[in-house]
Amino acid sequence: MAELAKFRLGVFVIIYFVFSTLPVCHAGLSAGSTISTVSKKETFLKNKLLYIKTGNIWLFDPATKQNIQFIQANDVVNFSVSSDYNKIAAIKNNKLYIINAKTNEEVFLMEVETDMSNPTISPTNDKVIYISESEKEFNKTQAATRKVRHIWIVDLNTKAKVDLTKDSPYHHTAVQWSPDGRWVSFASSRGNGWRVYLMNMIDKKQSVKEIESGIFSSWLDNKTLAIGNSHSIKIYDVRSLKQFREIKMQPGFSPAKFAFAGDNNLYYEDMTENPDLDISHLDLVSGKKSRVIEDGRSPMFAK
Repeated sequence: MAELAKFRLGVFVIIYFVFSTLPVCHAGLSAGSTISTVSKKETFLKNKLLYIKTGNIWLFDPATKQNIQFIQANDVVNFSVSSDYNKIAAIKNNKLYIINAKTNEEVFLMEVETDMSNPTISPTNDKVIYISESEKEFNKTQAATRKVRHIWIVDLNTKAKVDLTKDSPYHHTAVQWSPDGRWVSFASSRGNGWRVYLMNMIDKKQSVKEIESGIFSSWLDNKTLAIGNSHSIKIYDVRSLKQFREIKMQPGFSPAKFAFAGDNNLYYEDMTENPDLDISHLDLVSGKKSRVIEDGRSPMFAK
């Protein structure tokens, strides 16, 4: 009897150990997710597509095809996610907020009197670059003046802001940091249509290089930049400024915002069925297109 009791106790200990170490599944997450994983939003956000719908920030999981309202912020116009997944920079009514991605707490950072757009958090997570009007006017014609949209940077700790293009008479838009923080890509209208440029953020002279016609650009890594125009997306090596791939896009493609998932999956704003924009997926191997999100815009991946 004593030997039988020892045997049963041993079996119980083994079963308890095995089951106590198994992953626990939760609603809205794939099998294999654990309690600790759920509590860490940085893991939860990874490889999820974030987008704006009805002024709030939503998540789309490409694996499960599930949509989740991530942050109820109301009236969000543009946003970006920090590289550590802890912060979201969001613009609402010309006010810049920093949202805690874990608690959803909003912290007001600054306000401008005119339009503000494209907040992009630096790779070091302590600065935000954005677009807003200049503080000086430039001559447009002999009879009129205008304020142009410049590239600004604000320090999240000191709230000090600097106009990086203070002497420029041109409009700028669609700023994007390279993952290593060395470059900022942006579009500018300089009399020959919108074209994409690179600004060196390490060189104090902030030299600018012209690349290609287009509006939106997306960094695939430190050396590779994708540039969208009305008919295609072109992929460039920023070291040589040479194009090495072109993706022909279908009618309805909006070049204002797109996001790659690996080499062969593309999510983009689509005007085919909805002038207010949907988000579609394009399989770059098969060429198959499918609408995945209705009334959504500004797709981006938390990487």
